[in-house]
Amino acid sequence: MKTLLLQTKISVDKVLTLLTEHIESQKKLEGQGVDPSDMMGGERTKIVLYDAHDVREILRIERSTYYRWLKSGLLKPIQIKGKHYYTSRFIEDLKRAQGK
Repeated sequence: MKTLLLQTKISVDKVLTLLTEHIESQKKLEGQGVDPSDMMGGERTKIVLYDAHDVREILRIERSTYYRWLKSGLLKPIQIKGKHYYTSRFIEDLKRAQGK
């Protein structure tokens, strides 16, 4: 019985961690101009996330430029488990602003 209670506690902790990460990512999506409510209801909007490597390839920038832009605040990543991700909408807006 003690083992079952321990497993249940671990499962609840995992669920709480996942929910917390989800809520934080939703807030970050809102900050990048994505309305999380678009993902609810009848039709679901598919949101594509690109990692830092993809972003560097899409924008054709070097690693040093990526980190300089990150430090300056030009890039605003969604951080999930320490990795940086960006929505396709954010990348498109950035490309337009950069004239690419």
